[in-house]
Amino acid sequence: MRKQSKSKFGMKSTHDLYKELEQSPSVIALNKALKNNRLPHGILLHGSSLDAAKSVCFEISHRLLGTDKEDLVQHPDFFSIRPVNKMRQINAESMRELIHQIQHTPNRADRKVAVIYEADRMNTTAANIFLKTLEEPPLNTTIFLLTSRPYDLLDTIRSRCLSFRLPVGIEGIESAEWNNWKTLYSNWIESLQKRPSSKKEVEKTIIKIYKIVVEFEKVLEQTGEQHWKQSKSTLPEGLEEEEEIAQKTGIVKSIRHRMFKEIEEMTRNIALSTPSPEIINKLGQVITELERMTGLTEVNLNECTALEAFLLSSLRIWTA
Repeated sequence: MRKQSKSKFGMKSTHDLYKELEQSPSVIALNKALKNNRLPHGILLHGSSLDAAKSVCFEISHRLLGTDKEDLVQHPDFFSIRPVNKMRQINAESMRELIHQIQHTPNRADRKVAVIYEADRMNTTAANIFLKTLEEPPLNTTIFLLTSRPYDLLDTIRSRCLSFRLPVGIEGIESAEWNNWKTLYSNWIESLQKRPSSKKEVEKTIIKIYKIVVEFEKVLEQTGEQHWKQSKSTLPEGLEEEEEIAQKTGIVKSIRHRMFKEIEEMTRNIALSTPSPEIINKLGQVITELERMTGLTEVNLNECTALEAFLLSSLRIWTA
């Protein structure tokens, strides 16, 4: 029986996520293709949640390999590669090793399965090496590409895979610490709408920004550590240190993205609770600024620096 646990931070199990997706058009189509023995060699699973893509990939892989064991990653016919080091790239060496592994006859099952996590992180050399494999795929092999950024893949790779978009929104962070932070942020936004006018009021508002940033950093660190502990137990044994660093960095990046998404939704809800043409105009400016800062974190701007810049911009916009 597969685990169906849930942490205090709301991290759902792989099986739970799959059950939520089971009736989606993409998963129905995949299951039908599997049943009719018509799965393509290359399957691109993409959507806003990499965890959701992994859940579908694992469920299909269990069936392809004829196993219901929790330790799928230990199966001799299951292979995978992930981004490595702090640059979080899939390099040519890793890709060549994966291709070498899947060229052999299956060890135990009738098929082999390969998974490329965060496929958009392939560097140019790795992508071109992989493209040649897609052009002449090994027999009895299914290759899954998982990504939240499908259009960062080479067009030629996308065109040679059957693409399935998973319609899953960003899963919320569930923890008392995060709820407390959201209350802190909500109160701050509401205070801005009262337009602090005196110098003392403005100073208090600015001081609160730094408290909001410090608390955000604490929640991100706590949530990241909790998710890392749970995810680490599902990784294959013998990962090198740089591979573990890349995995942990990816988890924190995913959580950060979800947190910024919740900030956007919360900001919109607060502003639209008392809508007016002026409020709606300012809301548009604030959301644009948040999206800009979120984009900069994708190219390695520190999340706390980005949040501080966003809050200072919000202060100027709301009180203008």
